[in-house]
Amino acid sequence: MKLEANNSAAIFKGATVLLIGGNGFIGSHLQDELKLHGYRVRVLDRSLEKFRIKQDDIEYIEGEFTDNEALSRAIDGCDLIVHLAQAITPLGTSSKAEYAAIEQSGAFARMLDFINYAGVKNIIYFSSGGAVYGNPSSNQVTESSELNPVSPYGVSKLMMEKYLQMYAHLHDMKYLIIRPSNPYGPRQNFRSGQGVIPIFMRKVIRNETVTIWGDGTATKDYIYIDDLVVATRRLLETGLDNNVYNIASGVNYSLTQLLNEISSCTDLTPNVDYKPVYKSDVQKIYFSCEKLIKRTGWKPRTTLKQGLKKTRTWLQETID
Repeated sequence: MKLEANNSAAIFKGATVLLIGGNGFIGSHLQDELKLHGYRVRVLDRSLEKFRIKQDDIEYIEGEFTDNEALSRAIDGCDLIVHLAQAITPLGTSSKAEYAAIEQSGAFARMLDFINYAGVKNIIYFSSGGAVYGNPSSNQVTESSELNPVSPYGVSKLMMEKYLQMYAHLHDMKYLIIRPSNPYGPRQNFRSGQGVIPIFMRKVIRNETVTIWGDGTATKDYIYIDDLVVATRRLLETGLDNNVYNIASGVNYSLTQLLNEISSCTDLTPNVDYKPVYKSDVQKIYFSCEKLIKRTGWKPRTTLKQGLKKTRTWLQETID
């Protein structure tokens, strides 16, 4: 089935959804959520999942989204694209990271041009909550708050948002832009340097020193992965309305509070080393999800304590 770009109806069960970068942490859980609710799921990724074998009823295509041959095979017959691929990490500050940010956003623009020419008009883009807002002056950020990224990662995410909005305006594409807070949970790659919860928890379990960049007062929102992918599906099913949505838990923790919760969850006392803060790291941000709640009725179901217990169980079964 082919969904037209001007169709305001929901993307319905049975549609074919392509997840670009779908073997990563968020993508692997989105696979499960979409498949559970009757979607046909296809994945374009340069590598397999790190913590699972190939799943039944998922069509896998190996390759980069920058490779037009692989992209052409991946989008053939698909109704909707979810773009999850990202080449750099939030704390990358080197000239190499800045160059990668420019390359990534340029590759995304070229992909939009390619899929538009191929007739695929529906896309969900995973941006970043903290990274695009930077360090806000207001107590709570809404989707219309000022955008002041402080890292190459945040700049690249914002550039890709703007490219998507421009293409939608020029070529009648339909989109959703999702700005999640800090997702965590099973299958997050604790070896990659991204995702403070699995990194902290693994070090605590292994009795290794936990490094905190700053004095521990940096305050952020952490959303359990199951809540994130449910919210994404709920948004998808209300239709692509060319809008931006925050997805967050609504509860903030400082790094010190987070480490205390991990200590309580594991019954272990962490060893902590404090180092100078990264200038590229957002220090304090609170998200409003009223726009999302009003549209879908979604609310997060998983508390931090519950999510940490599930993450601990998975980590203890996985780490060497």
